[in-house]
Amino acid sequence: MQVVAAIIEDNKGRILLAQRPEGKPLAGHWEFPGGKIEEGEKPDEALVRELKEELNIEVSIQAGLGQFEYRYSWGAVFLHVFVVQAHTEPTASADVAVFKWVDVDDVTSHSLAPADLRPWFFYLDQTAHSRPTA
Repeated sequence: MQVVAAIIEDNKGRILLAQRPEGKPLAGHWEFPGGKIEEGEKPDEALVRELKEELNIEVSIQAGLGQFEYRYSWGAVFLHVFVVQAHTEPTASADVAVFKWVDVDDVTSHSLAPADLRPWFFYLDQTAHSRPTA
């Protein structure tokens, strides 16, 4: 499965997390917003579309972090991850009802979806943020 995800930064340096809804795989886990890439779509185009559809948020892509593979028991996810800057505030939708802005040091205190952990630590290394202490 080819998907996109955004590490969305606001002008205060916070990161936007979305919670997986009940009835979906990994319900209750937090994740970086995004979604599936449609046939013929480029990853960056898919990301902007998904964020507009699911959060009604306007963003600009700052950087691509790369592609990360994660194998769940039900199959592999190929996650194309981007760092984006938010220009508007997100709003809830049928797809994403629960979301919140969190400080960089608080991201891993949330139960992140397993596929998001490697990209998150890569982001921290690339942006020179310090890792949270336990």
